[in-house]
Amino acid sequence: MFTQELGGQPTGNNRFTVEQLQSLCPDWRQREVYACGPASLLAAIEAHWESAGLSRHVHLERFRAAFSEIPADATGGKVSFARSCLTVDADSATNLLRVAEDAGLNPTHGCRMGICHTCDATLKSGCVRDLRNGNVINETGQLIQICVCAAAGDCEIDL
Repeated sequence: MFTQELGGQPTGNNRFTVEQLQSLCPDWRQREVYACGPASLLAAIEAHWESAGLSRHVHLERFRAAFSEIPADATGGKVSFARSCLTVDADSATNLLRVAEDAGLNPTHGCRMGICHTCDATLKSGCVRDLRNGNVINETGQLIQICVCAAAGDCEIDL
């Protein structure tokens, strides 16, 4: 969708609208839709095509995994990166990859959304929360994806 008029001037409406879609592409019901972009745009596109009974025509590419809502009482903790001999404070919402990077580490990673498993690391102790589904992982020795897990209390990661 266009978020600016021709010539680069903002339209004032920088969000997907059914009216704009109908105006720019009146035959949208007969077309396949390929979209990528922010989660809010993709959600609006999905909802519109679903309400029209045409969700099978929508093909999306997401750049970040959808995250579940973090419980209001969730807490972060101290994250120890065992091989790096580094301990930092982390909140309950920031993924451990970002925590490690902010602490000056450069862990191996790829997709940053839990698909490729390049960032897998071993949980040595403590608890982490999978941000995609809210599940708490606390099994020592389990591989976790640091790009989609956050501290759920104190934890030690083999990095």
